[in-house]
Amino acid sequence: MKKNSFVWYALVLGLLINTCNDPTPLGAELLEDDRVEVFFTDTIKLLASTVKEDSVLTYDPDPAIVFDQFMFGNYTDPIFGKVSASIYGQVVLDFDTPDYEDAVLDSVILTLQYDSTATYGVLDQDPFGISVFRVTDGTDIEAEYFSSSILGLDEVNLLGEITSFTPQLTQLDSIKGLIDYRTNPNGDTIGIPASLRIPLSNDLGMEFMEYDETVYESSANFVESFKGIHLQPQTETTGLLSFDIASTSTSGITLYYTVDDTIHRQYQYDFSSRFIQYNNFEHDFSGSIVDDFFEDSTLGDSLLFVQAMAGPVAKIEIPNLEQFDKTIVNKAELTYTVAVLGEDQPENYPASNNLLAVAFDQETERFLALTDALIGGSNFGGRLTEETGPDGEMIMTYTMNISNYFQSILDEVEDPIIYLRAFPKQESGSRVVLYGPGHSKYPMKLTLAYTQLE
Repeated sequence: MKKNSFVWYALVLGLLINTCNDPTPLGAELLEDDRVEVFFTDTIKLLASTVKEDSVLTYDPDPAIVFDQFMFGNYTDPIFGKVSASIYGQVVLDFDTPDYEDAVLDSVILTLQYDSTATYGVLDQDPFGISVFRVTDGTDIEAEYFSSSILGLDEVNLLGEITSFTPQLTQLDSIKGLIDYRTNPNGDTIGIPASLRIPLSNDLGMEFMEYDETVYESSANFVESFKGIHLQPQTETTGLLSFDIASTSTSGITLYYTVDDTIHRQYQYDFSSRFIQYNNFEHDFSGSIVDDFFEDSTLGDSLLFVQAMAGPVAKIEIPNLEQFDKTIVNKAELTYTVAVLGEDQPENYPASNNLLAVAFDQETERFLALTDALIGGSNFGGRLTEETGPDGEMIMTYTMNISNYFQSILDEVEDPIIYLRAFPKQESGSRVVLYGPGHSKYPMKLTLAYTQLE
């Protein structure tokens, strides 16, 4: 499958935050006329399969689209196999230009603020390791970067590393007692949100201090000289971290130095969403449960697999719709149920909170939001909901209102194909297994209320 992006990412995120599953029927005004007969069916044939995505957009030059949660780790999932999530980022100048005249370097520290809301899996079972490399390739802030994009690195001169650490994510574990010299040469004792602090090479600090004044005329000039860093995981773990580097002043490279032997100062080079920062994702499904489902599309009748990052999506085809010629769609809902496999650990790997139905545009080679998601607001649905099953058991389901899109299918404006993706795709490690349309007890269904014009 081709590369793709959500150009409407921010809009849809707002729609899904407080979503519900109570769609308003398209054409509901027709129901007020008792002369109109409304028909119902939930036996529309569905063909389902699990398909791969080769890449997802993780940096967009559009300033309205900002990704600020960056997944990190070499993660092994019991169902989906292995994925490596690494990070490319560029730091820029602070508001003021640094003054390094007569300065003596003390240390250089890279700070990465944790984002506990986007972590996934088990984080305290295996220690994490992280390496910091220097980027050597130039970049273009007007270009798109995808999760498959790779930049050249200086792999000989490592900037810094921590070979083993266990992340401390809660506010209670935030870093306290940190000395800050930004406004007080004697230092102020401050606390910062839970973060990882990595000592970097003093050679890098000396380089920054020796840059001539033209480098410090603008952030663009600085980035041309120091092209960025690459954060690479060292260890295999059963979970994924998330760093917030774009929307916080905590994250960045801080240079600590002394003037006249007594005056302590510091200068922070911040990450900025105006420059390049993106995730690289590498998936290895070999030997995993999901791998068999790529090879045999008929298996999608029983199970479907959906994963964030550059993981798989579920493809839903709706054939044989000739019987609905000259039909007005009052309401069309797609409903599917979470499957819990014996090999899975739902307490450690919960189902995605949100799924999104999208269409693939052949002309642009992009996934596009269904019109229902764009105009339906909270009525679109797609949020994980606990329901009562046929035998009184509790099950987890998703319901989506696809009324407008299904009408477009019947009008032959759109192809009869829908894809289900984890949401947010780029900023999450979540995943879910779903029952397919052929499951004996919890089949995926398309429920349709419609009016036949003739």
